[in-house]
Amino acid sequence: MVGIRLIKQNSEIVNIDAIDFTLDFKKSVTPFPLPHTGERTGFDNNRVSAVIRVNAILRDDDCSGLDPTGNAAEATLDFSSKAVSVSTTEDAASNLYLSADGGDVPIADLNGKQFKVQSTHLASLSSSTTIFVKFDTSTASHSVSGMTLTVGISGISTGAEVATKMNAAMTGHTGTFSTNVTSTGGNTFGSAFTVSIINGFNASVSGIKLVQKEAGAGGNTPIHLNLGEGLNFRTTGFSGGSGHNCKSAGDKAQDLIANVANSNVTGAMGAVIRTDATDPESGLGQAINYTSNTDDDYIIGIQIPYNSLVQSDLTSTDPDGYAVRNFLIITGAVTAIQQGSSANNLPASSTFDFNNKMTGISGTVVGVTLTYDAGETIYGATIDFQPLDFIAGL
Repeated sequence: MVGIRLIKQNSEIVNIDAIDFTLDFKKSVTPFPLPHTGERTGFDNNRVSAVIRVNAILRDDDCSGLDPTGNAAEATLDFSSKAVSVSTTEDAASNLYLSADGGDVPIADLNGKQFKVQSTHLASLSSSTTIFVKFDTSTASHSVSGMTLTVGISGISTGAEVATKMNAAMTGHTGTFSTNVTSTGGNTFGSAFTVSIINGFNASVSGIKLVQKEAGAGGNTPIHLNLGEGLNFRTTGFSGGSGHNCKSAGDKAQDLIANVANSNVTGAMGAVIRTDATDPESGLGQAINYTSNTDDDYIIGIQIPYNSLVQSDLTSTDPDGYAVRNFLIITGAVTAIQQGSSANNLPASSTFDFNNKMTGISGTVVGVTLTYDAGETIYGATIDFQPLDFIAGL
């Protein structure tokens, strides 16, 4: 069965054992009583307030059979685009990176420039030892000396070629680091990270994905870029690393406290005045692409399932004849057909996307009340969720 889920910005899902919930919508219609006749007129400008309240219990997870190693953190390097805060198709042309790809950064300007990364193991050391990755236009070979990995970029010019060279350097360099980069004695870049070529924001095969080989929250480290003014490329710092995800009722209560008491979206997400419920480009405002380290627990959505007959094929393949869908709040200048149950054709198990209103309800948690009775192993929780189409914060 699919239950109620809160969705965090880092894509982590918080499953809620709900006792009940309320969806409260109020439309502001100002009445104007007419004199003498007793009649009333009104003005409806579609100003609607909404709040979702979920009453739930928090209980210990069943930890049997779970992998105790947890999840590994991931990061990306994108050599097709400059480091900018907002990820939109409108700004793509103005933020191309290398000159050969239509940008304004000659590859010669990267010579001698370097950035820093840390493995999970290095981040645990009190010395804060760091791996330096340095570009060198005078060679095509790749080597390690001390804690510096030199990436030879001689004879190339495009972002895709840089990604290819970077992949080759990180997976096949000569030499070893002077300090072990893994807890088991690994001393090469490939011993600490899984490296693969991915598509960039502006061009295919122009990016690199790095995955820590040692799992854990300690791997959620930033990528420090300091190449010089106008020379930094787009990155996302390591995020998503965690220990095993088995939590007690108290762990879950503490996580909710942390999210409400001190959590910020740190940027902007979403769009307003949209004409298409699935396309943020149809409205004003854009989804952000975070360039800093974002092990971000900020809640950005909720998925609340319900049973649908109109979406069911009315056969035995659906449980009890129902299809399971998520409640949606379709706003903006969309057509009537996009708003009702007949348009709700995605299964309740669909991955939540803040910019696709058909995948759930976007917004954030604005309040939580926790209750506990001595001697019990469960907590009570009342969670107030504020639906929002656009969120911005500092």
